[in-house]
Amino acid sequence: MRISSTFWKDLLGVLSLGLLFFFVASFFELHERVTALARPLEHWQLDELPLALLLVFLLLVGFLWRRTKQLKEQTVRQLETQNRLEVASDENRRLALRYLEIQELERRNLARELHDEFGQSLNAIMVDGVYVRDNVAKDSELHKQASSIVEVASRIYDSVRSLLRQLRPIALDELGIVSALEHLTNEWKTRSPNRAWEFSADEIPEELSEEVSIGLYRIVQESYTNVIKHSDATYISTTLSLEQRDEGQYLRLDVHDNGKLLKSSSRDSTGLIGLKERVDALGGSFKSGVSESGGFRVVADIPIRRPVVDGL
Repeated sequence: MRISSTFWKDLLGVLSLGLLFFFVASFFELHERVTALARPLEHWQLDELPLALLLVFLLLVGFLWRRTKQLKEQTVRQLETQNRLEVASDENRRLALRYLEIQELERRNLARELHDEFGQSLNAIMVDGVYVRDNVAKDSELHKQASSIVEVASRIYDSVRSLLRQLRPIALDELGIVSALEHLTNEWKTRSPNRAWEFSADEIPEELSEEVSIGLYRIVQESYTNVIKHSDATYISTTLSLEQRDEGQYLRLDVHDNGKLLKSSSRDSTGLIGLKERVDALGGSFKSGVSESGGFRVVADIPIRRPVVDGL
């Protein structure tokens, strides 16, 4: 093990003090004085006490040197362990990012297939049903059946459109993150008009990465779902702000409500854990819980440029 410069400095200091003490002891003849004082105590063998104390001192020096060496070895092992943990953390973050990319790609492909195949088939059914309905007598049984087919197909088509928005937000690809979140908030406002929904955002850079955009969208989407499922909130506020920090630009997403936890219900901890993992993978921080003013709050701080991880 390499001996640090601090060790040599301390050793030089000890030797210097020892040499200084030697000259002081020689000047005042300390040994002769101590011997003269200890001679009357020879009957009790106390004159050997200085040598015993010297031995104890030397043993303490040896003990301290050994403990110092052990502490240095332990420090080296801790640093090695910390480095391994950092490597493992980077690897976990890389895998998490890769998992999210694959997940969003699969959602996009599934949404495209549903739109192209299922959506077109439903449209064809509705067109045929409308044609039959409009070309038969209104009081006939066939007219009733055709109208029922059109109505059922329309409900299924609306359900498919809702599923498509959950799988892949079309507004995000076409309008950008701010407009997509505003559109999402307006949808929930229409779906739940008895609640007050508010959304505000700073001017966000256009070069925002897809991972960050979809991460912000999923956080708001999950937060709104939790409000409806697990809270009696009447007010939901969402704010997206741009912050300049020493380490770069960050986006802060703040979603909070004024609701209380419903009885026999709990916040979707599984969904919140998934959101935290998503934010961690993007190099940000995620907090959720009851706010000081009451209600539930979700805050995510995400760097605009995701951290560079080997292999991505």
